[in-house]
Amino acid sequence: MAAARATLPLPRLPVHPSPRSHLKPFPSLSARRSSAAAGVAASLRLGDVIEAQQFDRGALTEIFEVAREMDALERGTTCRGAGRSRVLEGYLMATLFYEPSTRTRLSFEAAMRRLGGEVLTTENAREFSSAAKGETLEDTIRTVEGYSDIIVLRHFESGAARRAAATADIPVINAGDGPGQHPTQRIDLYEAARGKYIVDKKVLDVLPKHAVIMHPLPRLDEITVDVDSDPRAAYFRQAKNGLYIRMALLKLLLVGR
Repeated sequence: MAAARATLPLPRLPVHPSPRSHLKPFPSLSARRSSAAAGVAASLRLGDVIEAQQFDRGALTEIFEVAREMDALERGTTCRGAGRSRVLEGYLMATLFYEPSTRTRLSFEAAMRRLGGEVLTTENAREFSSAAKGETLEDTIRTVEGYSDIIVLRHFESGAARRAAATADIPVINAGDGPGQHPTQRIDLYEAARGKYIVDKKVLDVLPKHAVIMHPLPRLDEITVDVDSDPRAAYFRQAKNGLYIRMALLKLLLVGR
């Protein structure tokens, strides 16, 4: 007869609360005014910027208003930084980029620093982070949110930004998710629209004097370099405006108007 064996109870694992199941929409202007009237800070704190459809006319109007304030603020700043805002001092932004980027990453980082905040950055995280060892996006987000107050994510998979927003308890900004959306680039177009044809001197000859030539860059072969000197060429000015848009978004998301 086999001897009886004592069994020990298995240890109970801690139960973690489930992440958010859906995105918080970018609050409308009327909703924020109602919130302010009720005595609650009228801000976008704890919201996510994942897709362009989140922005109604009122929200876009307010973002553009704050962007103009950022533009005026920067124009009044000296080369040594005197007069620069410190509104985001003490805040940390993590830029988590799984794809190479120049303009978007630098624009976000410049926006954060020009408002007094700090930056934690990972360039090409697909190859030089724990993702290369097989760590899931969700686990990476849970780790990074412990170090920062807001995450700017670029990923090679469509829907990755939505997954990150569902995981994190801090704001997530989509800086491009593969073939999916790049909402802040869409907002950059508050100065004009873009076309899908090659712009060269011949095109300039038939364009009206009040036309504005826009492009999100890199231009590749879509705009020839001889267009750059034309006063209607606004794509480098557009890139500068993108800085003000991102400054406005960071301010609204973290501290409000």
